[in-house]
Amino acid sequence: SVFPQGYGATSDQAFLGDKAGQLWRVDFKTERPDDWTIQRIWPLPIPMPNRPDLQKKVGFSIEERPSLALRNDGRLVILFANAKTKVSALPNTLEFANQGYMASINQRRIINDAGLSTFEYTTNWAMDFAVGEFATGAPKIQDGVVYLTTGRETNAVGQSCGSMEGKLYGIHYTDSYDQDYMDMVGNRTLRVKPMLPRYEANGTRKSNALSLLLPPGRVSYGFAVVATPPCNQSGALFNELVLNLSQSQEQSALQLNGLAVDYLDGANPNMPQVGNAPPGQLVRGMLGTDLEVRASGSVVNVVLAPPANSVAGMVFRAANPFPSELFYWGNGLNP
Repeated sequence: SVFPQGYGATSDQAFLGDKAGQLWRVDFKTERPDDWTIQRIWPLPIPMPNRPDLQKKVGFSIEERPSLALRNDGRLVILFANAKTKVSALPNTLEFANQGYMASINQRRIINDAGLSTFEYTTNWAMDFAVGEFATGAPKIQDGVVYLTTGRETNAVGQSCGSMEGKLYGIHYTDSYDQDYMDMVGNRTLRVKPMLPRYEANGTRKSNALSLLLPPGRVSYGFAVVATPPCNQSGALFNELVLNLSQSQEQSALQLNGLAVDYLDGANPNMPQVGNAPPGQLVRGMLGTDLEVRASGSVVNVVLAPPANSVAGMVFRAANPFPSELFYWGNGLNP
């Protein structure tokens, strides 16, 4: 990924990962390639003290490009995630991680002791994957939320059917809780803030979910973010994530009975929260009236917004933290 991006922008730095899970910054601010430099920025040369959750090791590859965004204070946010591939050997200065993860780090320009301009890097959060889980696409940031698709072999979750478990995560791109909460299903502790909104049947916001469990045997290898016009002229555009699902074993049609969400039990966005502690533990619930699910042939729409007859008023607005619908294609070949 290059920065700055956009029409007319002149990029002067790029970020890329390698097979060992290291992240590198390339500086090409001059026109002479001989003057370009490359610097390793992950793992951090000086890990943040007293935060073992941020002191990550390496070994799992970074195969997709990082995602970049600017904070309100001008700092650059860099997000990346590990794929399935793991190297067999590392340099003596590095140690193997037990699992892959997704991480959010900041880049801030500073003046060093020699009076030269350079960059400082700090970690916002690092989310461990569950056992056997890996990123299946690049993370993407939209309206302050980073979305990521992952896969996990079902034998890693106590099943022997030889298929895959796919997920879509939605997490705040920089914020995290000050304390751990437990994911009993994934057997891990987390601090990231879930950002997939759930709704009551009448359209009232219920809570935020960390991830959406895809239909059994289906995995999404990335997605696209698209803008969709509203149903009436007075409404604003809203965003949708378009996922193309593959199947890990022969299946005749999508199954809806496997859709579920992982969310913090006890979370209520309508109630004030004391401090920055997680409001509960992560639990898994099957989809019910909180999300509308429709199927037509091999296409499944999961509506993450109040249904059309909601009395809660207009919810589709430009700052909506999550798209209104997710579209699933059956096999990636048939439109």
